[in-house]
Amino acid sequence: MVLAQDRDRFAREPAYHYLLRKEFEEHGTTIRALNDRGDDSPEGELTDGILDQLAKFERAKIAERSRRGKLRKAREGKIVAGHTPTYGFRYNEARDAYVVHEERMHVVRHIFGMFSEGMPLHAVKRVLEREGVPTPPKPKKREGAPYWSKKTIRDIVLDDAYRPHTHGEVLGLVSPEVAGRLDPKRRYGVWWFNRRRTTHKTVAEVGVDGQREYNKRQKTVEKPKSEWVAVPVPDPGIPRELVDLARLAIKDNRPTSRAGDRFWELSGGVFYCGGCERRMSANRVLQPKTKKPAHYY
Repeated sequence: MVLAQDRDRFAREPAYHYLLRKEFEEHGTTIRALNDRGDDSPEGELTDGILDQLAKFERAKIAERSRRGKLRKAREGKIVAGHTPTYGFRYNEARDAYVVHEERMHVVRHIFGMFSEGMPLHAVKRVLEREGVPTPPKPKKREGAPYWSKKTIRDIVLDDAYRPHTHGEVLGLVSPEVAGRLDPKRRYGVWWFNRRRTTHKTVAEVGVDGQREYNKRQKTVEKPKSEWVAVPVPDPGIPRELVDLARLAIKDNRPTSRAGDRFWELSGGVFYCGGCERRMSANRVLQPKTKKPAHYY
């Protein structure tokens, strides 16, 4: 038997709870909670089903209240703290505003400076790797990786937190209360909240060993700009002309097509390069310039 304090500790989705119970029964094990009815009678199943539906309702209400609280905080001109701040910034002691992280912001200024010199995106990536500059750290990690992705650099270039806005421009993005706290003589970057909607779901798949396993999937879509909430952040110290030049340089760039990727049976669909630890593709299309199949197997 697997015992829990409450039924919602196993799952807050009744369907997931049912699937777990059936899978445990296949191995001769039951799952029980201290607030179960305690029997398999129709009345017991009804009571347990009501508890499961209440747990699902409670989860939805918690998520709704959290969204409302975060929106209120952002509309008050405060940062909604996440796992890691925007690269080049750090949180203040209250974790509701950004402070410039000079060491990392120096890297951001270096990136924009290389674009202003006419360097393409791939060349900027190679320079950062050659100089040993670590990438922005991922959640729950203090240090970044040695190899940069083009998407990371592109996201930095397109982030409005690095583009200085005049006081007049910010006035049109925030509420009068927030605007009243700003210095008219200073410039500000803009951090956007409520920009994307991310949904999560759990799917059952058969692993490489033939056993069933549950994996999480997430899908992110961008919301209409009318729903975005602007939060002023400190001026990163990057001239606006450099930001506009960098954006113009990558305007016509397109991500590499992944249409040729396919499942590879030998290792569950994923291979990694032993040298750089990057994911490898099953494509064997030659690079148009180098004519070499880089990072393919």
